[in-house]
Amino acid sequence: MGNKYPKSKAVALPVQLLQLRQTYGDVIVESEIKGSVLRSTLLLTPSRESAPYKILISYKLSDYAPHAFLIEPMVQLHDGKLPEHVYNYDKDGHPRLCVYHPDSNEWDRKMFLSTSFVPWVLTWLNAYEYWLITGEWFYPSISHGKKKE
Repeated sequence: MGNKYPKSKAVALPVQLLQLRQTYGDVIVESEIKGSVLRSTLLLTPSRESAPYKILISYKLSDYAPHAFLIEPMVQLHDGKLPEHVYNYDKDGHPRLCVYHPDSNEWDRKMFLSTSFVPWVLTWLNAYEYWLITGEWFYPSISHGKKKE
């Protein structure tokens, strides 16, 4: 016997893009849906004292979750070390930010990027700025062990 309740569908990419534009339109540098991938570049400022960070969000519904890359400024070192809370780097050397832990099921395709994922990115940026000053990641985290894509 099948599931009694129908499975909820993912939020469609055009709806995701519309929500992003409505919520963050003043900080969106560019955004598009090309093929089956939504890409949006935003200038995010985690606090009033922060300089803006250029962030690329890429989301393909067939992927587990969206991805966020720090485009500018370049990721900085603290005491000669890079932040641990990145998954990997793209071909241009931009870090993919660790804003969720895949095993915790924090992301759900029924969620909006604008009300969940972008705030997670802002939280990461805030924790990153604190880390640059103190060397401590002042935000709950889970050890990743070996980083895998």
